[in-house]
Amino acid sequence: MYFQDFAVNFDTSIIGQGFSAELGRTGYSISPYIFQRPDVTPYFQNDRWDNGKWMFDGGILGFHFGGAKLDAFAGRQSNRLTTAGLDMQPMIAGFVGHRFTPGGGRPTGLPNNNPMLGPVQGVPIDQHLGLHLQVPLSQNGQLDLAYIWLESNTGVDAAGNLTDNANPALPAGGPRVANRVQVFGGDLKWNFGSIVVNGGYSQSNVQNGNNDVVNRENWAWHARAAYETSRWGLQAGYREIRPQFAAPGDWGRIGMWWNPTDIRGPEASAHLNLTDQLKLTATGEWYTGTGRNFTLPASFGGGVSTGLATNDHINRYTAELGYRLNDAWNLSLGAEWVDWDLKSMGVAPHKPTERWYNIGLGYNLSDMARLSFLWQISDYDSKGTAGFDPFGNAGVTRATGNLLTTQLTVKF
Repeated sequence: MYFQDFAVNFDTSIIGQGFSAELGRTGYSISPYIFQRPDVTPYFQNDRWDNGKWMFDGGILGFHFGGAKLDAFAGRQSNRLTTAGLDMQPMIAGFVGHRFTPGGGRPTGLPNNNPMLGPVQGVPIDQHLGLHLQVPLSQNGQLDLAYIWLESNTGVDAAGNLTDNANPALPAGGPRVANRVQVFGGDLKWNFGSIVVNGGYSQSNVQNGNNDVVNRENWAWHARAAYETSRWGLQAGYREIRPQFAAPGDWGRIGMWWNPTDIRGPEASAHLNLTDQLKLTATGEWYTGTGRNFTLPASFGGGVSTGLATNDHINRYTAELGYRLNDAWNLSLGAEWVDWDLKSMGVAPHKPTERWYNIGLGYNLSDMARLSFLWQISDYDSKGTAGFDPFGNAGVTRATGNLLTTQLTVKF
């Protein structure tokens, strides 16, 4: 058990400038590519876990200047323990090198977000200070700008071990090579009637003290246009995420790979209300590698880090059909397909596939209670591609399985 929100809110002023304050255990988010907690519980729905806010012990100060608003937020990002002694929402930021090189281990999940389990793939964050400026642009648009300083009390060595040797509970580490991350960027949104356009840029710099460790190949940009009517909607966009980009955000997943990097390409989604009870949703993403190889910092051993080539392709598709039987019951059928085509690995076809098929059933017990069921069928096939064998077992190329889960939600 733990406290997720435990804060006080009040309004006050200093030298005639009014501002709002929220102090205690609170939360904050900005945008998926800058500062937003990943939703790593796709099987379950919970407002507090799915709101995208990073929770911390500290405060948020909000200042208004005409129509513009400036938020300053700071606090402790670690050691918010449950009664079992576990950190409920550990944060990792920053990255050095490529997360995936064709022929190496297949990327899964987020970079290791539990430093107590061993080497981490980034900097474990203990405290942060951030500024977020929101500026309205007439009646149709808004500009958001942010700058965030993130810092670790221990830092990490070149192998990713924590360097706090004074704490016997932590792995013994070598010389510290990184302990800070700076994230900055902005988003612009504009409304052209039925068409809404938005885009943004963000960057994550890794530092050791005041010295830069990573300051290139560490940015991402995205752009998207959406068109909505009363019966259907369509979105189309493009994004590019460089290999060393690692903001504490939530920009999606490709199969089992959360917050993917070293990719660029278009994406599209559409939804159609076939009837008042029946809705169809579909998405498509078509990526290639960025082809950006570079030399690692000397403190990380030097050498050339290689990733996805421009002729490597990753395609992801999803589809879902939702049917509302009546006010109490609803049914959903969904699927996700991921196809890899790693041409940079040589002549032989290296085309792993990932498949998931979902059947969901929900029942509204009341306005405050809901019971849901999900049956998922999975089919993962490495097609003999090096680094993609399921469970890391040599010679095992395919894994199939089933998952049945239920959730009872009661709000009070």
